[in-house]
Amino acid sequence: MSERLQLREVGDHARLVRQLDAHHREHHTFWPYTAAETSGPITDSPRHCAHWPTPRHSPPVRAGHYPAVPVLAISGEFDIGTTPAHADTIVARYPNARAVTVPYGRHGLLLGLSPAANCAQAAMLDFLANPRTDVPVDCTARTHRMLGRFPTTAPLPTGGDLTDGQRERIAAAAHTAEDALALLDPEAAAPAASEPGLRGGRLTITPDGITLDAARFTDTPVSGAVGLDGTTATFTAPGLELTWTPFRAGDFTQVSGTVDGQGFAVEVPPAG
Repeated sequence: MSERLQLREVGDHARLVRQLDAHHREHHTFWPYTAAETSGPITDSPRHCAHWPTPRHSPPVRAGHYPAVPVLAISGEFDIGTTPAHADTIVARYPNARAVTVPYGRHGLLLGLSPAANCAQAAMLDFLANPRTDVPVDCTARTHRMLGRFPTTAPLPTGGDLTDGQRERIAAAAHTAEDALALLDPEAAAPAASEPGLRGGRLTITPDGITLDAARFTDTPVSGAVGLDGTTATFTAPGLELTWTPFRAGDFTQVSGTVDGQGFAVEVPPAG
């Protein structure tokens, strides 16, 4: 690093920001993300500490000088601010420590209100009441299958006495509605009020759920209303009604409803 981080002086913010940016670049602080990707265009959180007072140098404690007290570090798998690697760093310094990564968990897990956050909070409370490293932490925030790319196939549902055209309509609506419900995922951050569909159209959050306006998750545009009532999701459009249990990461989704006035129950494989 060409410049070392210096103690703060009056009017020194610009220099400290420059030094901090250089530090992030050299040490890949937020790998595999960039500093900009961790905060977006609004918060600029990676630069917050450039404005903190630094009255004196605080040398790190040398390895082997940390007490043998029980330490439990819980982090979210997808936390890009304080990553699981940070928890591993802490645990490596204490002789009686354990790091736990919550699958699909995000930043602020111990401060949230989601099911995964409630689970992590209960585990931490158990640890604080009886400090030990074998506290059960069986938490997960996995509410969907991680594809890692834009989907290119939307498999047709199986089961039921349906025509090919009806299966295609059910598949397009089910895949599009399920994707739209990511906006209301209890493990996700607060969503935008409206956003474009993956391949066109628009999704808009309403007091009753989500409105799809020619939203195209597949090649077929879908318009209708997506509702969420506890653990039950619905999709309603002229001639088509769907009901399913959302936020599951299984190999298929069981969907029931009516199409052209005909009742059905099918299994919809995930998009791939």
